[in-house]
Amino acid sequence: MEGLKKIPGLVVSEMAGMIYQGKSLEVYMDGRPLNLYSDQLTAYLDGLPANSIERIEMITQPGAEFPATSGGAILNIITSRSAKSYLSATYAGGYRFSNYDKFRNKFNNSLTLNSKNRWFGWQLNIGQSYNESETQSTIDEISKLGNDNIGRNQFLRSAFTFDLGKDRLLLNYNFSNNNADRYIDSYAFFEGTEIISNDKTASDNMRHEVMATYQKKFDDRSKKFEIKGTYSNNRADFNQNSHRLLPTANFLNTANGSSQNVFNLKVDYAQPIKILEEGKLSLGADYNQQDFVANDNIIDNLDYSSKTSAVYSELNAKKENLISCFRTSW
Repeated sequence: MEGLKKIPGLVVSEMAGMIYQGKSLEVYMDGRPLNLYSDQLTAYLDGLPANSIERIEMITQPGAEFPATSGGAILNIITSRSAKSYLSATYAGGYRFSNYDKFRNKFNNSLTLNSKNRWFGWQLNIGQSYNESETQSTIDEISKLGNDNIGRNQFLRSAFTFDLGKDRLLLNYNFSNNNADRYIDSYAFFEGTEIISNDKTASDNMRHEVMATYQKKFDDRSKKFEIKGTYSNNRADFNQNSHRLLPTANFLNTANGSSQNVFNLKVDYAQPIKILEEGKLSLGADYNQQDFVANDNIIDNLDYSSKTSAVYSELNAKKENLISCFRTSW
């Protein structure tokens, strides 16, 4: 972390994370996003031994082999194959509270472990957060709305790196669960009639993701061949109990949910070529399959499936400070 702070143009902020030359910066490790942000990322890099790092790549113009959501710049940390065995543990946590008409708590905890032995390297990040909040809105005397919210989050992110000669096999498993309760009191005065209701909603969202990546290493570091397969499952459930008190009392219960399965296979190849001062040719293929089901109570009201195949080619050339790019995709 101390070394990163010395990079010209890199700003480390507890609120905004990392920014490089005014661009949002995503942090990768061995070509995979760390998925750590703000204080968690800072604490993790603070606890990472310097001798575990071979080099750091600052990618200011991510090519087509990176996700379109990778932002303005990427900082890719390449771990060392020759690093000795080590284990680092980093804890990050915080507590806040508010006390207006009611005492409310907010806290978060996370633990990050990073280790390497003679067989493989691994990282594990686990944590949770809890948040109590309230919002109130009033429009003269015709409408009042109060929300009392409780939000909970639990997550686990794991990564394993196996060195196969010069090549590498990377395995990832990520899990997250978000659930929230909301208590809603509402009042409205419409055309001489008072409407008063009390609602309660409960939502639960769960995500599993498994990823396997094979990286072929070459003596020329700018040459690359990578195969990546990803499977993810997303499940969302939502329940609402509505209790109207005025003008007539009634009770309504609704429940709906959705499930989504996504499979992705991606192949990327890149190599330098002699164009102007410096050039690079990138080729790749992508296959994506998605299955989505939504239901209301026990009735499936949407069943959707799609399959997408794509290939791309990209040519980059550099002349002094001028960078040109030609990209095609099908």
